[in-house]
Amino acid sequence: MNLGNLIKFSIFDGLHLALRAYCDDKPNDEWLQVKAKNETAVVRINDFSIDIGVAGSNDFKDWFDNFRIIGTTRSGYGRVPRGFYTNLDRLAPKIMELIKDHRDKTVTISGHSRGGAIAFLLAIFLHRQGFRITDIVTFGCPNVGKSNFIREVKRIKANIRMYKNGSDLITTLPPFIFGYKKPSRQIQIGKKRWWGTSIEDHYRESYSRVIQKIES
Repeated sequence: MNLGNLIKFSIFDGLHLALRAYCDDKPNDEWLQVKAKNETAVVRINDFSIDIGVAGSNDFKDWFDNFRIIGTTRSGYGRVPRGFYTNLDRLAPKIMELIKDHRDKTVTISGHSRGGAIAFLLAIFLHRQGFRITDIVTFGCPNVGKSNFIREVKRIKANIRMYKNGSDLITTLPPFIFGYKKPSRQIQIGKKRWWGTSIEDHYRESYSRVIQKIES
């Protein structure tokens, strides 16, 4: 497999996992669904690995809650907007209950939008529980945390891929001037606009459309 095919596989596999979390399909033997208030995730336990997909926000009220500029600092996690910790606290215990007996397996986590931010916090949480996180893949992920958060993510030593479509507005929030950053450089997909940002470029349908063009 050449490098181009490897990159393609990573994009498609990661997107499928991230978008699977939005599905309302009934749980089955392959995919286990986790729901907690406005947060949704899916878990698949394979022979040697665990796949976790985290859904993003449902509406603009969710984003208002997420982007409270006054952040919260936790030991071992760093400083992030308060709403993201709320999301983590609702999902992490339920996911842990499903996978607690599988610490011998590697873990891949993927998320779109707010789900990308939660993916990083969940990775820190699981790493602290003894799991080996190999991949974190995000699409349209916002700025997640401050410098101490970035340091904690780097300690995981996971392969991080952060994709940005076009001029996705959400990838610029919360504003950089408040000290919030991303743990890795973004990989640009889709065409940037001549000026400004776009909420349309953030929609999961837009990411799917652009990535399908990469495949064709």
